Amino acid sequence: MTETTAMQAEARKEEQKLLPMNMDELMTLDENVCNSYCVACHQINGRGLPGIFSTLAKSDIAVNPNRIIDHLSIIMSSKNRTTIQVFGYQLS
Repeated sequence: MTETTAMQAEARKEEQKLLPMNMDELMTLDENVCNSYCVACHQINGRGLPGIFSTLAKSDIAVNPNRIIDHLSIIMSSKNRTTIQVFGYQLS
């Protein structure tokens, strides 16, 4: 088994742990992830630091359910070469 295959298998295993979670549990998990990784730059209010870190509060990419893949692509792999740190290896 290659390292990539092993990592994918582990990611699938971790993903399975999320399936039985209810919305309250998922929201708590999301809040913990956000507080650990996002608020340092985007601030607790989601408004970022003007000219340095973008605002997420009320931004289309953060609140539009049709843009979830766009949002995750930026978080996981810095799609569009944004200045965001790539978190894919930490969050998968």
